[in-house]
Amino acid sequence: MRIPQHMLSCGYLVYNTCVKMFGKGMLGAKYKFTILECILCRSGFFTALIKPLTCRVRILGINSGGIRGVVSLEFLILL
Repeated sequence: MRIPQHMLSCGYLVYNTCVKMFGKGMLGAKYKFTILECILCRSGFFTALIKPLTCRVRILGINSGGIRGVVSLEFLILL
């Protein structure tokens, strides 16, 4: 009961597991797969970039005030 992550050029939606099963991995790119044709209608070409299982949401929290707030602002400008 998960939400599909990738849309093929023909309009069908697929999951990461389907991309891993039916796609072919690209050399030198561990999480990049290509599907030469749609699994259902046999049309199109698709390249999918799958996030690793260790990849999670990243949040940058900066909490400062006064003169430290200026340092935090300069840090954000550098980013």
